[in-house]
Formats: sequence, C-alpha cells, structure tokens
Amino acid sequence: MKFGRPSKLSAEQINLGKRLIDTGQSVREVARVLNCHHATLYRNLKNKHV
Repeated sequence: MKFGRPSKLSAEQINLGKRLIDTGQSVREVARVLNCHHATLYRNLKNKHV
C-alpha cells in the first residue's frame, strides 16, 4: 500500500521523458514539456528504473 501524495507524472509520462532525454533533449526541456519541475523528473526517472 502506498501512502502520501500522488505522483505528478504517470508511467507513460516517465517513459516519454526517458525517450526524449535519450534523443538528446535536456532534462529541463523535457520537464517543461511534461509540465513538472526538473527535480521531479530526475526523481521519477531514478525511482521508476525505466
């Protein structure tokens, strides 16, 4: 059971973010596209092991 605040990003958004970063876009650019903070994106990429 998971407690706490719901995730800002869905699994699909995290996968999209990883693909965009792999194509050469910066994390900050991708975070802007996904409408989240770059730290949120880094944290989700690290925790989801996508």
